[in-house]
Amino acid sequence: MRNLLLLLITTVGVSQFCWADYDKSEVGAILEIVNGSGMSATQAMRKAMSKYQGHLVDYELEDEDGLLFHEIKLIDLDEDTERKVVISVHDGNVVSEKKEKLWSWFKEDDDIKALKKLVANQYSMLEAIEKLGLATDDLLLDIELEDKQGVVYFEIEVFSGGEERELLVDSKTKSIIPVFKR
Repeated sequence: MRNLLLLLITTVGVSQFCWADYDKSEVGAILEIVNGSGMSATQAMRKAMSKYQGHLVDYELEDEDGLLFHEIKLIDLDEDTERKVVISVHDGNVVSEKKEKLWSWFKEDDDIKALKKLVANQYSMLEAIEKLGLATDDLLLDIELEDKQGVVYFEIEVFSGGEERELLVDSKTKSIIPVFKR
């Protein structure tokens, strides 16, 4: 069933991994691996920042064939580059790293626009995570820097209390934005 879902997601072109298909015990086992490895999401982010220039703009916990990876994206405004770093949850090693130029004659990248506002607000992804005060049994799944209707915020997905939750943290007010379910 999970393989069919992954195939469907890949075929449709949606790159976001869906943790909702995992039951509570599977997520519990993944949480044990992350906590036991000593390489949490925030530790992986700090490691990437210590090795590479740039600001954190995206994070995703990836599960590939039972192996867990922290996928981190940093943007360096001075060099106008984006770097994707993949760090193994199991041993903390950098598995891959890819750097590319973001410059374009025609338009400024949306991530760069959002990041410039984030820097002006003097805020960071790590501060947004800290603001949430996550419990040790919460699993950080995905974080993205967003800029919608003039509001720059982090969209954070967490598996908590047996369900996947979405939380938003405003970079200007440094507060949690209420999320209403339909």
